[in-house]
Amino acid sequence: MGGTTVIIRDIKNLSSVWRNTSALSYDPFTSRMLMAFGITPHHVRNLYKPDPARLLPDEQTRERSLLSCANPKKLSYMHLQSQWFKTQLLPAQSAFRTFFGEELFEIEPEFTRIYQRWEDASWKIFYNFPHFLAPGLQADRKRVIAALAVYLDLPESKRKNTAWIFGAMNSELTNLGLPAHDRAGLIMMICWAINNNAHYIAFWMFAHILTNPILKASIESEITACFPSPTSDQGCDMEKLSSACPHLNALWAEALRLYNFSTAVRKAVDDCSVGTKIIHKGDQVFGPVRNFHLAEGVFSTGAAEFDYTRFLKNPKIRQAKEYFPFGGGHTLCPGRYFAEREVYLLVAMSLRRFKMEVTTADGGVVESPKVPHIRMDLPSLAAAAPAGDLFVTVRS
Repeated sequence: MGGTTVIIRDIKNLSSVWRNTSALSYDPFTSRMLMAFGITPHHVRNLYKPDPARLLPDEQTRERSLLSCANPKKLSYMHLQSQWFKTQLLPAQSAFRTFFGEELFEIEPEFTRIYQRWEDASWKIFYNFPHFLAPGLQADRKRVIAALAVYLDLPESKRKNTAWIFGAMNSELTNLGLPAHDRAGLIMMICWAINNNAHYIAFWMFAHILTNPILKASIESEITACFPSPTSDQGCDMEKLSSACPHLNALWAEALRLYNFSTAVRKAVDDCSVGTKIIHKGDQVFGPVRNFHLAEGVFSTGAAEFDYTRFLKNPKIRQAKEYFPFGGGHTLCPGRYFAEREVYLLVAMSLRRFKMEVTTADGGVVESPKVPHIRMDLPSLAAAAPAGDLFVTVRS
């Protein structure tokens, strides 16, 4: 409380913030998030220390640890982990990877439901809600972390389907002395970062597809060309899906533009300047993404309204500096290609396998269905939530 917050309103200044990685750091925010996930302060501090191999207990552990043998720049654990994600979340390696096997759900059958309930309220973490004002959030966090902790302590032979990235994290965090509870907290935070955007963006894409017959027909035609035959629902060509479906691509780009409520955040660890503004050590710097995404000088008149055709008419606006749905600088989201293909494939398979139409809650006909409004009264850390439901009848 009582600190100074600087809001960035000019794209040139935001670019300056991203470039200044020495004085303006993202680490204070991630370390605060780690403690919000229940990781002890001592272990959080160790995760940010350079050359983490020094913290390993013995020479034998150092010889087989990635912190030593695959860390020539002696990066801290958190920065090395970021490098892992940048390589492991490339589409060719991860498009069909399942992060966890069935063992996790054998430990906690309600894991998905509990996690989703927690995620829906997770915006409270960013605003430092005390525990007594968010008891449900804390109870769900504890249940999810408890299940993950049990899972991570299973012998490797009993969790053979663990994705490499989480297996590596678990192994190296164990080497650094983190107990299962703290390891689970860090992995839960990563799952949060991976999941927090995609399902809402997918919702908005489906909402526009199912309420716009012209858009739906165009996307279905594009998707058909990505399968081996007109009747096939297997063997989707992912490269063609991501590069040869202009309407699907434009819909994705516009959904990210209009419904992304994330914020670029940094904390000054040294005095510096951004444009003509002096930033003092300890100041927070915020760059709200949506403010830039609504710039009519870049996205044309009506930038506050949904219009996927703007990306069909002028595909180059995806390269505009004011368009950065996945952030920028060294914190540019490493999972952006994975998320794109994940959502594209969900849309393609759903439209191929099912007949979907907007109806009333009991399946009645809806004339001229409308996309729900954005829920503006609920803070969002990533993609915005809808203000109401959209009932859809799905038939095989």
